[in-house]
Amino acid sequence: MLPWLMAPFFAYMEKGGVGKGTMVPSGIKYPIIKPVRWEKSDINWFKLNTDGFVRSFPGLASSGGLIRNCAGDWISGFARNIGITGSAKAEL
Repeated sequence: MLPWLMAPFFAYMEKGGVGKGTMVPSGIKYPIIKPVRWEKSDINWFKLNTDGFVRSFPGLASSGGLIRNCAGDWISGFARNIGITGSAKAEL
C-alpha cells in the first residue's frame, strides 16, 4: 500500500481507534486480532448457534440461529423480528 494511503490508518491506530488494544512500550495501541471459526461438535451431538442484532439503542431488533450436526450439516434454522428493544434482549 502506498505510504500516503497508510498515514490515516497509522494516525487512527495511535489514537487507539480500533476498540480495546494492548499497550506496547511505545504507548501505541494496536488491535487484538483473534481469528474466529466455527468448530464441529462431538460425535452424535448437535450444535445450536444464535445471534441477535439491534440497529440502534433502543431500536429495531432481530435474532436468528441454526442447528448443525456433528458433520457440520445444517439441520434447522430460525429468524425472528423482536421489535424495538435493547441489545441484551436481542442476544437472549
